Amino acid sequence: MGGSWTKLGSTQSLEFTDTSATIGATMTYAVHAFQGSTASDYQYGIVGTAQPGLGIPQVTVTNLPGSVKLEWRTVIGADYFEVWRQPVTGGSWTKVGTTSSLELTDTSATIGAAMNYGVHAFQGSNISGFQYGVVGIAQPGLGIPQVSVTNQVGSVKLEWRTVIGADRYEVWRKPVAGGSWEKLVSTSALEFTDTTATVGATMTYAVHAFQGSTVSDYQYGVVGTALPAAAAFVLDGAEIDSWFFQLTV
Repeated sequence: MGGSWTKLGSTQSLEFTDTSATIGATMTYAVHAFQGSTASDYQYGIVGTAQPGLGIPQVTVTNLPGSVKLEWRTVIGADYFEVWRQPVTGGSWTKVGTTSSLELTDTSATIGAAMNYGVHAFQGSNISGFQYGVVGIAQPGLGIPQVSVTNQVGSVKLEWRTVIGADRYEVWRKPVAGGSWEKLVSTSALEFTDTTATVGATMTYAVHAFQGSTVSDYQYGVVGTALPAAAAFVLDGAEIDSWFFQLTV
């Protein structure tokens, strides 16, 4: 049918996957070798047709302290995804996890070790290929505790996820309106309830992970407010919760 040539990519490897091909459309392909600005001719008659099925997840990598975060685009028709890894130096593939979301963080990666990652899409028993050349390296240091807050009557409950390598955590607070940080506790648990918070005062909280003398940063914007107790009425010497009180005339 003809048309213009479109450059797909430049690579030093000996393979390439065209993930942008239109399904069912037969395309002519050309591979040129380069030495500086000198280009080779290409082999004529090389054609390919992308087949119906699942597309290949396109992955982005974020190297984090103690982990590697993988994110990918939606694949039409996919029910779930599997993430696998393999040392760049060679070895077997290891399954990291299965998820229906579009991201997964590998918290078991060895710090400093470069790993190949493969993300497969699944639709029933159908499996996609994976994007080649996806490499991640877990960085030295401690990750930042990811904190959730529950405002309770007279207290604020903080909970956080495990940080790889941490042997304890410290919880600090300061008024949102300004003031100094105050250390509340040092703990090896993954939660803490601040029972000394002033009712109605909004506080900023910080949870640091520690490994020996190494300390992590903290998640910004974590705030909590201890709630007041419900009002009560006294009738004939008996205390009645306000939401149960009704006066009939």
